[in-house]
Amino acid sequence: MNDHTRQLNGRLRALKVQPPPEPWERVSTHAVNGLTEVGYAEGSDWLLVVSSQGRGLFDCLSGERTDRDYAEPASDVDWYDDVRLVAYGIGAIERQLVRLSGLHGGGLPRCTSDR
Repeated sequence: MNDHTRQLNGRLRALKVQPPPEPWERVSTHAVNGLTEVGYAEGSDWLLVVSSQGRGLFDCLSGERTDRDYAEPASDVDWYDDVRLVAYGIGAIERQLVRLSGLHGGGLPRCTSDR
C-alpha cells in the first residue's frame, strides 16, 4: 500500500458513521464478499452488485436481495465488460445493460429525475 492509499484509508476509517441525508433512508445492510462494482439499472430501483464470486440483484425499496448467480466475472464471460464498465443484469433486469462504478473506475449519478 502506498502512502496516498494509507492516508486515504486512515481518513475514511476516521469518519463518523451517520444516517443518510434526507430524503434517503437505510432499509437494509448487506455484506458482499469480494465486491468489485455496483450499478443502478436505468429508470429503476434495482442495484446490481458485482463481486469476485458473481452478481447479486437488490431491490432498493425493500433492501431485499432478490437474485444471485455465481458466475465469476472474467474476460471470457459474455455478461461483464471491465473496460466499458458495464454488465448485464440478472433476475428482473436480466437483459438490461447496467453501467458500473467500482474498482475499475466509473461513476454513479448524484441524483435522479424525480429528486
